[in-house]
Amino acid sequence: MFPILGPKIYGEESNQFTNLLQQTVTLEVSADQDKTFRCLLEVLNGDITVAKLLTNAVYSTVDVEPTVDCSIADLLLSNIGIWIDPIDGTNEYISGKDVVDNFGIPLSGLRCVSVLIGVFDTRSGVPLIGVVNQPFCQLLPGGNEWQGRWAWGAAKRHYVPEVDRYRGGSRLRVVLSRLEDELAGKLARRYKVIQTAGAGHKLCLVLLQQADLYLLTKGSTFCWDTCAPHAILRARGGGIVRYADAMATPPAALPDALPSLQLTYHKKESRHDQGIIAYLDPCHLEDLLTYLRANPAIKAE
Repeated sequence: MFPILGPKIYGEESNQFTNLLQQTVTLEVSADQDKTFRCLLEVLNGDITVAKLLTNAVYSTVDVEPTVDCSIADLLLSNIGIWIDPIDGTNEYISGKDVVDNFGIPLSGLRCVSVLIGVFDTRSGVPLIGVVNQPFCQLLPGGNEWQGRWAWGAAKRHYVPEVDRYRGGSRLRVVLSRLEDELAGKLARRYKVIQTAGAGHKLCLVLLQQADLYLLTKGSTFCWDTCAPHAILRARGGGIVRYADAMATPPAALPDALPSLQLTYHKKESRHDQGIIAYLDPCHLEDLLTYLRANPAIKAE
């Protein structure tokens, strides 16, 4: 529908596959359904059943009633690009071992998987539109079917589903990677620490206000992980800043510096090598930075 966007779609995955015969197959979805089926058949080493299921899914009609009119009148296709992560939390998707903490927060498994689509301005790098889908939100009675949920944000408009508030106390809640045990121990002196899987999932916890902050001191997230949630956070008054630069910003200068500290998405380098902090309330960001500065042993890796 929008050919001009073809060269400006970026992401973690590509459309090239290598099948069991070591043949490289380029998968393209076109108006020709039979051509797509044959291509999938080649990728899947002749598995007709799965190729048919995937083809039917690709060409199925999905009706979604918009919650509000989210049109942006001055959005020019020539000035936008798209970051996509089709399966964020791949390891969780593969393992499927669901673990939920005592307060209902998913820590691993299918509930930590998300699909992330973010639109950004190719001139400034500012995230403009974000769509996040969590397809495995709730297992329906019977145990064979999942119910998903989704959220979106554009400009100052947004839709975020209502969820149960976190019941783990009154302290600010900071989300961390499951691999950051030492950092978790240091932050636990002041904050309620939640360690869970999936960058998109952790960002969704902040979006849904089940956590107040997401801190990552490592350079292990990429534009495809953050663009979509960042746009929604931005629509709600929050953002995602570069951890190292935010730490180096004098506290008095932070409010004015926030716009320049935000992640951008138009550079060739897709990795956020300075670490990130995601927030909804700038006051919570300031609180965390103050604590981190007072504990210099906590450094970016």
